[in-house]
Amino acid sequence: MSDVVLAWDEGDEESESVGPSSEEVSACVQALDGASRTLVTIYRGEAHLAVGGGASSGMVVYCTSDNEVFWQLVGDPGAQGVVVVTAGGQEGVYEARFRVRVAAATEAAVEFLATGNRSERVTWEQS
Repeated sequence: MSDVVLAWDEGDEESESVGPSSEEVSACVQALDGASRTLVTIYRGEAHLAVGGGASSGMVVYCTSDNEVFWQLVGDPGAQGVVVVTAGGQEGVYEARFRVRVAAATEAAVEFLATGNRSERVTWEQS
């Protein structure tokens, strides 16, 4: 998997790992705290999946294969309003239905790592 790169932030530092394992991806996603660790991205050529936020406060996840069409992971499709999530060190306002739990974010990230595709075990919405 040398064409796959895992990148994450920790405070003002950015790190990356070439050819990461699923355990490494899971650990990075689960370590997101919404404060100093706020973004994990998996790159597969032009395609990438990003997870932002915090494991305890909620996360947002998107995926794209071409940087033109983006898919957002859906948490509670009936959720109303907006939420504030810190991703990449910056607060952003997201529709509440896009806030997901760490288990769904981890599932999406591990599947993308393994196959380069969006997981069919979670719900996605084109944005």
